[in-house]
Amino acid sequence: MRVENSILKLLIFSLILILLSVESCNSQKIIEINKVVLNPEKFKGKNVYIKGRVIYVNSLLKYFEVEDKTGKITVITNNKLPKIGKEVKIKGRVYILFHNKVIIIEENGG
Repeated sequence: MRVENSILKLLIFSLILILLSVESCNSQKIIEINKVVLNPEKFKGKNVYIKGRVIYVNSLLKYFEVEDKTGKITVITNNKLPKIGKEVKIKGRVYILFHNKVIIIEENGG
């Protein structure tokens, strides 16, 4: 009986860990770039995760552009700039600049 209780507790504990892990993954859901660009007010001031290929880098002003199958967006960073062609996953906050230019400011370590 004790062995069965221990196994049951271990299974319940494992299930809880799996559920927490899944929730953590969901909180890092990748958003298609066009959803941010076409509806910036929905994302303004919020952190988002995007994923795509680097298509342009400006080392002087420390920004780059990321493109996925739906569109492209500018990312400003203090981190090391990626190389053109590199696939990246970015976490950053969405901002709207003059003329409705939508950008993401990458968080440190993003």
